Amino acid sequence: MTRESRTRKQERAFLKFVKEDKHFSKYYEGIHIIFKTGFRISEFVGLTIADIDLKNGVINVNHQLQRKRNML
Repeated sequence: MTRESRTRKQERAFLKFVKEDKHFSKYYEGIHIIFKTGFRISEFVGLTIADIDLKNGVINVNHQLQRKRNML
């Protein structure tokens, strides 16, 4: 049995809302990538251009962005 956090219909509806919303539309591409790849948010925001191999269609995820407390 496969468990899903959302159905395809729910995903499409959410992405449609984000894409068409005046405020959230600027985040559409990032949210779309996260949904389609299964990246965690910290993995996605930790990506650098060096992690992306367009020639071979590969994204290398070997680190993530972490927030540390008391950053001054």
